Amino acid sequence: MGRGRLFQLQVPVAVVGWAVEAARGPGVAPVLHPAPVQELSDDLLGLVDYLTPNAGEVMALTGIEVHDLDSGRQAAARLVARGAGTVIITLGEQGALVCDGRAVVHFEPFPVEAVDTTGAGDAFNGALAVGLAAGGSLEQIIPLASAAAALTCTRRGAQDALPTRADVERFLQSLRNR
Repeated sequence: MGRGRLFQLQVPVAVVGWAVEAARGPGVAPVLHPAPVQELSDDLLGLVDYLTPNAGEVMALTGIEVHDLDSGRQAAARLVARGAGTVIITLGEQGALVCDGRAVVHFEPFPVEAVDTTGAGDAFNGALAVGLAAGGSLEQIIPLASAAAALTCTRRGAQDALPTRADVERFLQSLRNR
């Protein structure tokens, strides 16, 4: 695992590539959220331990329309073949799909009444990076990240909708108590 370093594409791809390469080292796991989506080189993908596209971003990166888990598996496998370490496709109300080239695991979503999905990807990725930094396994981290994304969808806006860690922990505890 390792400390998660989170990158996204709101700066030029060349800068992202430089930053990812500079950040790599023992115990560092670069995470790339490919948003806003644009073409990525195989060289850049080869530097990324975790690539976290949503279904639309996967379509732009692979040409594969993700409409179910099987097409998600195909798209993730294509990105792993291009060099990405582990691909985590966020599928909204279908959950998340994790593919590392050896295994594919589907994580169920947390059913919530969505009001606004703005910021859900940012919440997922932020929680993923926090979980990696804490040394968690993907089996522990993905539910935490999914819960953060789900909670974000229950509020309007972007930054104001992002839950705190305490909010996420309360949400998960409430589900365990059912």
